[in-house]
Amino acid sequence: MIQGDRPDALARAGRLNILAGRPPPPPKDRTLRFEAPDYGGLPAAVVQKMLADRDRIHAELMDPPPDTGTLVRVAFPAARLARALTVIRGAAADSAVAAGVEGSAGAGVLDVTVPAESPPAAVAGFVAGLRAALSRLGGDGTAPGAVPARAVVVYAPDEVRNVTDNQGPVPSLARLRAVKDELDPEHRIAPGRLADAI
Repeated sequence: MIQGDRPDALARAGRLNILAGRPPPPPKDRTLRFEAPDYGGLPAAVVQKMLADRDRIHAELMDPPPDTGTLVRVAFPAARLARALTVIRGAAADSAVAAGVEGSAGAGVLDVTVPAESPPAAVAGFVAGLRAALSRLGGDGTAPGAVPARAVVVYAPDEVRNVTDNQGPVPSLARLRAVKDELDPEHRIAPGRLADAI
């Protein structure tokens, strides 16, 4: 496996091809559709908005401003939207936090934002209560093999992270540990990158 940014990965791939006695493959055109001279047929205003949204989202995720609150991403069976919203609003009311909700109902993913001025203990209580209620969301009538409802803290102020489990319960944790023990018995590969710092 070759990792790194694009120039580094391409350089390493070229060296591997030389060591294997093969000529390096021709470079691929990686131009994004909306970076084409005609914006890939899209209206210029649409492309500019897409690029601005992409840059804004990337900046927020990589380096959120200090006054950014907590973002909790909730995944649930899409057919249970009404109950998921009820669960979110109930957990917010029980913890006395203001929770804004947006996202893709059809995909079964909602982003819940909690303001930065919310007390860390209240946010931690909200996340814990939300997870407890979500664990009961798909218990009756959910199709076998369906992804269980989950809440993951995408980002939060440091004082909230210190009192909150970002990932929450991971249903396949035992399986992840077994695979890690089998393929990487000394746990040298990517330490701490998986759930519960596996």
